Amino acid sequence: MDKITSRFKRIINFSVGMEIFDIIVGIILFVYTSFSIKMCAVLIGALILVHGLFSLIRYFYDGLASKFFAMDLIVGVSGVILGLFLMFNTFDTLSFLGYLFAAWLIIVGLHRILYGIKLVKINDEIYPLVCMMGLLIVVMGCLVLFNPFESFMLITKLMGIFLIVNTIFEVMTLSLYKKRVQYVIDLFE
Repeated sequence: MDKITSRFKRIINFSVGMEIFDIIVGIILFVYTSFSIKMCAVLIGALILVHGLFSLIRYFYDGLASKFFAMDLIVGVSGVILGLFLMFNTFDTLSFLGYLFAAWLIIVGLHRILYGIKLVKINDEIYPLVCMMGLLIVVMGCLVLFNPFESFMLITKLMGIFLIVNTIFEVMTLSLYKKRVQYVIDLFE
């Protein structure tokens, strides 16, 4: 059990490092709106690819997949496919890049909602917060998809803002899990 607890804590700590990467990319997208479409596609593609690979690592990490990270296989494969597609395809419009980023946000939000539902089934008290954050991420994905702000906001700024907000939600979730690591492990056994 101590081995699983230490691995879970290690994954949580590495996840925080991933979120620092997200904040940096979000700030770059928000501040530097003069990037070419190809540069934005490579940047967003690399971000999604890294997250997809990390989800796959979490899934295959010895002893944890069946308990905590069972849903990460779908997120990981989706992330790798979307990330590679973004990095190695040429786009004529920035809006297509926004559609793929929106798809990623919706996948991440649904993933979070599924964890919230898992927490509901075991009557954990943090499930409303986890479900609400997942729902907000899905809404952000839909906003990027339909972009009602198109008249005054570039899609890159919108992606940067939503990436930063998503990171804040993820750090909040990770801190909840880290504070309650033993309780979370006991619940998923």
